[in-house]
Amino acid sequence: DLIDAIGEANTATGQSTEADGATVFTISAASTIEGGTAANFTTLLTHEGNNLLEIGSQDLNVDSGTMTVANAVAFSAATGGTVTGEITSGTTIAAMLDGDSGLSETGHALTITIASGDAETTAENLSNLYAKTTVAVDASAVTQITGEVADVNTVYEAGSSEITGLGNETVVTEDTSGLAVTALNTLDDHTTGTVNAASVTSMTGTLANLLEAYGSNGITGLGNEALTVTNTGNGSSLAASDLNSLDSKTSGTVTTDDGLLTLTGTVSALNTAYGSAGLSIDGDEAITISDTTVDAEELNNLNNYTSGVINAGTLTKLTGTLADVNVAFAADAASSATISGLGSQAVELTDTNVLAADLNTLNGYTEGTIDASTVAEIEGTASALNDVYDTAGFSGLANEAVTVTDTTADLAALVTLDGNTTGTIDASAVHTLNGTVDNANSVYESDGFTGLGSEKVTLTDSTLGDVADLNTLNGYTTGNVDASNISQITGSISALNIAYAAESALGNGISGLGNEALILSDSGTLTDVAALTTLNGNTTGSINADNIGNFEASISDLNTMYAGAVDNSNEDGITDIKDKAVTITDTTVSDASTLNTLNDNTTGVVTADSVTALTGTASVLNTLLGNG
Repeated sequence: DLIDAIGEANTATGQSTEADGATVFTISAASTIEGGTAANFTTLLTHEGNNLLEIGSQDLNVDSGTMTVANAVAFSAATGGTVTGEITSGTTIAAMLDGDSGLSETGHALTITIASGDAETTAENLSNLYAKTTVAVDASAVTQITGEVADVNTVYEAGSSEITGLGNETVVTEDTSGLAVTALNTLDDHTTGTVNAASVTSMTGTLANLLEAYGSNGITGLGNEALTVTNTGNGSSLAASDLNSLDSKTSGTVTTDDGLLTLTGTVSALNTAYGSAGLSIDGDEAITISDTTVDAEELNNLNNYTSGVINAGTLTKLTGTLADVNVAFAADAASSATISGLGSQAVELTDTNVLAADLNTLNGYTEGTIDASTVAEIEGTASALNDVYDTAGFSGLANEAVTVTDTTADLAALVTLDGNTTGTIDASAVHTLNGTVDNANSVYESDGFTGLGSEKVTLTDSTLGDVADLNTLNGYTTGNVDASNISQITGSISALNIAYAAESALGNGISGLGNEALILSDSGTLTDVAALTTLNGNTTGSINADNIGNFEASISDLNTMYAGAVDNSNEDGITDIKDKAVTITDTTVSDASTLNTLNDNTTGVVTADSVTALTGTASVLNTLLGNG
C-alpha cells in the first residue's frame, strides 16, 4: 500500500474523471505517503478537496525539500497520522508558535532549526517549540535565553531528544524574589555563557551555595540582593569569615536562620559579623573561637552580642586592661556562665594604673602568669598590695609607685610593702599607724614613703628596749604616739624623762605613760640624782637602778632621791640603790642630821671629803662621828 511517487499519484489522479462526484480511489489506512515535496503534498490535498482521493490516518513524509509552517499545519490537519518533514530554514519562532497560524498540533516529526534571527529568545518559547515536534530542535543559533531560572533549567534539562545546540548561551533571568540559589548555580553549570541575574532581589540557600553563586565568574548582575542563609538545625554551624565574605558581596541584608546553632571563627571575624549592618543574626548562637591570643575587650564585645556560650578553650593568653580581663574571666566563673574554657590562660596587662584588689581578683581567676610589666602605679590597702607582691602569679612588678588607701595601717605591712617595691609609696591617706616602735621608725626613716608626718601612732610593744627609739618616733610625727600598751621601758634617765615630758595636752606627743617599770641603762657615777627623782615622779612603776655604780650629789638631792627608794620591784619607787656608795658635793653642812639621814639610806660608803664646815647638836654630831 506504500505510495512511493506522490507525483505519479497526482498525475494519475489528474487524468482520472469523476463519476457522479464519487472518489476515484482511496489511499488505504496505515499507509505512508512519501516521495514528494511540500508542493506535491499540497496538490495531493487539493485532489482530496476535489474528492478525487481520500486521506485518512496516513503518515505524510515530506522527504524532498522543506515545508512552511502553513504546509505543516495543513498536512497535520489532513491526516490522523504523523507528518514528517523539515520546516523551512529561517522560519521565526514567532511564526511557528503563532496562536492563529502557527503549529497547533504535537506529535509530528518536524525538523526545526532555530534561525539566527531568533538568537535571542525566551525559555518559554524554546520549551513550547520543542513540545511541537518529536524531533530535537536545533538551537545552535541561540545566543541568549531569557526567563525565570526554573524555566531556563527546564530547557537545558530537556535533553538531546528535545533540543540540541545549547551550552554556551547568555542567560538573562526574570526572577525577582525568593530565588533558590541552588537553581541559579545549576543554571550556571548548564552554560559556559554568562548568567545575568540582575533581576533577582532576594535569594535563599545555604551559606556555601550562596558563596558559590557570588564566587562564580559565570554569574553577573548580583550585588544588592537580600539573602536568607538556610543553615539550621542539628549540627548547623557557620564560619564567621564566610558570613563576612557573603556580606561583602551584596548591599542587601543577609539574614541567618532562626535555627542556626553555632558560629565559629576568630573573635575579630565574629565581632565583624555581629557588628555589621548588613548581617542580621539572631544573637542566641553558641560560639566557638579559634584564637590562641585575644584582646579581652574584643572577647567581651563578642559576649555582649550573643546569649549563647562562647567556647574559649583554644585561648592561651588574654591581653588588655585589668578591668576588661576581669570581666571576661567573671563571665566564665559565673553560675550561668556565658564564656567557657577560661582559667589557665596567661594574661598580659596593658594598664599603667591599677587597683591591687583587682589584681588579686584576677589572680584568683587564672592559674596562668599575669604579666604586669606595664603597670607604673598600684593603689590599694597595704594588705592587698602585699598580696599582689607576695603572689607567684605575677611577673613584671617591683618598681611601681604605690598609693596606700588605708586610713589606719599596720606598720609591719608597710615595712613589707617598702621591701616589695623600689617605687615611692604614697601614704598620705593614712591617719593612724599601728605596730611596734621599730617598725614605725623603719617606715619613717625610709626614703620610700611620702605623705607621712602627722599620723597618730598606736604602739603594740609591751616591752621597750631603748626609750630613745620612742623619742625618735615622737620626733617623726606631729600626731600622738599612744604608748599605753608598754609595761616596761629600758633607757637612760635623761632619755626616759624626755619621753615622759613629751606628753602634751594638745595630743601631739607621747600618751599612755605613767605606770611603767623602768630599767635604767645609766652606769658609773650618777651626778644628776635630781633627774632620777624627777623620773621617779613620772611613773608609778618601779625603777631598777642596779646598773648605776654610785651617786655624787648634794645631801639634799640624795636624801630626796632615797626618799623614793623601795626594796621590792613590785613597789612604786627606785630599787637597787640602798647599797650604793655616795659622794656628797656639799662644802658646808648646816644640819648634820641630814648627813646622818643619808648615811642611814645606804649601806654603801658615804664620802664627805668636800665638807669643810658642819653644824649640828652635840648629840647629832656624836652620832655622825660614831658612824664615820
